[in-house]
Amino acid sequence: MNLLTSTNIYLLVGMTLAGGLVRLTGLIIALRGTNPRDRPAIIRALADFFRITPRRRR
Repeated sequence: MNLLTSTNIYLLVGMTLAGGLVRLTGLIIALRGTNPRDRPAIIRALADFFRITPRRRR
């Protein structure tokens, strides 16, 4: 029994690409019109949005 048929692989790749595009669009919207010296702080604030796995808290 093959769990990953060709259709499922295309679906998985498509969902991954769609998720990446949503994140990239969010970053572009967040950085649009900002002062260049404020951009590093905004990117750091959005770091959790770009993590694939949840962050471990100690």
